[in-house]
Amino acid sequence: MTKYFYTAGGNLEIIDTPEIAHACLGRQASARVYPWHIHLHHWTAGRVVSGAVCLRRDDAMRRYRANEIFLIPPRAPHQLVVEPGAALTVLSYLSPAGLVGLMSPLFASRKDNIPFSVDEGLRQLFLAACDTPTLYQKKAAHRADTTADMAKAIARIVERIVAKPQAEFPLAAMAEEAGFSRWHFLRRFRADIGMTPHALQTQCRLRLLRAGIRMDADLASLAVSTGFSDQSHMHKLFKRHHCLTPKQFRRASFSLPL
Repeated sequence: MTKYFYTAGGNLEIIDTPEIAHACLGRQASARVYPWHIHLHHWTAGRVVSGAVCLRRDDAMRRYRANEIFLIPPRAPHQLVVEPGAALTVLSYLSPAGLVGLMSPLFASRKDNIPFSVDEGLRQLFLAACDTPTLYQKKAAHRADTTADMAKAIARIVERIVAKPQAEFPLAAMAEEAGFSRWHFLRRFRADIGMTPHALQTQCRLRLLRAGIRMDADLASLAVSTGFSDQSHMHKLFKRHHCLTPKQFRRASFSLPL
């Protein structure tokens, strides 16, 4: 089962997806599909340990095989397809510079009661992530460098969604706040952010839900407090985005001693 290792401050998460033995795959084995999503503030670096994964970005797809590394900057819409039997390690981190400061304490302060191992492959991934090409940074800066009225309005609305995703915020109200027609606003929002306001709100609710799950909060109460219509709806969306149920995610999450 996939394991999630995270820091309390949320500045680093390591996702370890182990290889499934071929004999255990069975005839019904299928790829694990992580649907289109973005990370607003975090960078993502992944290393394929075995097998292959397909990464879709900007209507293009690339297949990565064993020992290959991929990098995804913030605000870049993407979809990840993990082929049957493949294994990979993924880092989600706030900045390459901040990641440098976490390397030594992580590798030096491992605790035996955490099912986490530091190997050469993880070291390679950390080094690649810390050395993120400047080109990615320039592209991200270019996307953020805009002074148009609509772009400013969208930025304010994104901040509001991120700050309180559980609150109802209908599309009509967003468009009215931005000062544009609903359809014009929707087209520009999707062009600037890479997804619809509803999709972004769902992602932010799921992120809030993840934090609650890790604090052992009651799932039924979490469904209400994070803005989902009911627990069944919450369960369905969580499993679709994480390929795990909320309870499985809770059992698979471990706090890093950092």
